[in-house]
Amino acid sequence: LSNNSQVLLQLATVFAALITALSIRIAPEVASFMLERIILKLKDIESQDSDRQATGGEEDVGGGKAHSNLTALLSHLFTFGVISDALLFDLANRIIEENVHLSSLLLMVQEVGPKLESRRLKELVAKMNTTKGEKSG
Repeated sequence: LSNNSQVLLQLATVFAALITALSIRIAPEVASFMLERIILKLKDIESQDSDRQATGGEEDVGGGKAHSNLTALLSHLFTFGVISDALLFDLANRIIEENVHLSSLLLMVQEVGPKLESRRLKELVAKMNTTKGEKSG
């Protein structure tokens, strides 16, 4: 899921279900380990893309599909109750602040938006509008 090709969302769902089942049947540490690996990979992708943009690289960053795949996986882990919405909101805030991987944010909102706390979701939208206004103004 962390390579640069888009995977089917159904595969992300199956992988999240596998992680959930293993953490229930074997040990919660399975989910903790996988979550740690996912977050580290996301940070790696984001730092590589930030470096690429800082050096005047291409506008289309390279880790977009991998970032979307991992975001979809996190969204499904939230749906299965493995992680809390706090992690998703933290990820969304980072995406908005960096203004990179916005397609990942859209994917997350499509997958789990109705299940998220509406007040915090409204705050995210307001932050996006504020950030957009600052960038254009």
